Amino acid sequence: MSELLDVVNFNADASCLSATAWLEALRGGEGSPFCTWLGAYVEHGRKVSLGLTGATVADLAAFNPEALALINEHPELFELLCRPFSHDVALLRSPAGFAQNLRLGQRCQRRAFRQVTPFFLPAEFMLTNQQLMLLADSGVEGVFINARRFRRDLGERIPETPYRVRGLFGAELPCVPLQGELTVAYLDALHL
Repeated sequence: MSELLDVVNFNADASCLSATAWLEALRGGEGSPFCTWLGAYVEHGRKVSLGLTGATVADLAAFNPEALALINEHPELFELLCRPFSHDVALLRSPAGFAQNLRLGQRCQRRAFRQVTPFFLPAEFMLTNQQLMLLADSGVEGVFINARRFRRDLGERIPETPYRVRGLFGAELPCVPLQGELTVAYLDALHL
């Protein structure tokens, strides 16, 4: 590994963040807590891969367009990952529902950002073989996985280095494994 890079799965519609707290983080334009967090990456010249759901992007467009401008002003630091519109349990979605959620997320991202990397950051880091095929068919070029999100016996079988993951009907995409054991330390640093 030559560089440690933050990959932030940011979904404002998740159950762990109240709507009140999220909207408060957007208040204040350039001085908002959300812009301040983004500004830390700019101030320190640190790269980050941001996985903002479409619903999060829509909120930013409505309540804190300054954050979108900041991200677009620094493409050398902020890499935007492909995300669904809504952060849900993708394993419970029908194929049509998954495809629609993906399309809406991509549409929001294309409207807000100059460039979106065609690597998909799945909700809860889980996908079915059929969803992998739908992603490949939609132009997605790779996915991420966090072995810590799986049962221990399954997680131990997931490689620690990039590999190719297979879906239905011969679909195959590169997969980048994340170092899940760093998640708690990262969140503690943000919260404290």
